[in-house]
Amino acid sequence: MTIGELVKDYQVLISSAAAICSTFYIVRNNRRIAAQKNAVEIVRAINQDPLMQDGLKLIRKHHEASDHDIAILAEMDLDDEKREEKKKVLYVLNQYEHLAVGIKHKTYDEKIVKQSSYGTIVNLEKECRSLIERARSISKRDTIWCNIQSLAQRWDKKPLKINK
Repeated sequence: MTIGELVKDYQVLISSAAAICSTFYIVRNNRRIAAQKNAVEIVRAINQDPLMQDGLKLIRKHHEASDHDIAILAEMDLDDEKREEKKKVLYVLNQYEHLAVGIKHKTYDEKIVKQSSYGTIVNLEKECRSLIERARSISKRDTIWCNIQSLAQRWDKKPLKINK
C-alpha cells in the first residue's frame, strides 16, 4: 500500500467519522427542539383549557376553606355535587400527571415547563396532598399521581431563580 492510498483511506475514515458526529448532533438537537416546542404547546393547551381552570379554582376553594377537606373526594360514596367536584379535580391531577410523565421521559422540556408553571404545579401538589394520600390509601396503590408529586417536590426544593 502506498502513502497515497493510506492518505485516501484516512480521508474516507475521517469523512465518515465527521458525518456520523454531524448526524448525532443533528438528531440530538432536533429532539431538544421538539421537546421545547412540545412543552410550549402543552403549557398553552393547559392554560387555555376551561376544564383545567375550573378544576384549579375548585382545588383552591377547597384549600382555602377551613371546613373543606379535599381528601373527601377520594371516597367512592359521594353525592352528585361532590362527584362533579371529584371529576374536575381528578381531571386536573391527571393532566398534570401526564405532563410530569412527559417531562420524565423528555417529551417535554422541563426548564420551559418549570419557568411557566412552577407555582401552579408546586401549589397543586401541596393543595392536593391529602387527596393523593387518601386515594393511595383507599386503592392500596402508591403510584397514584406519583410523577406529579415527585416533580413538584423536586421543584419545591430548587425554586426558580429571580432573573435580574
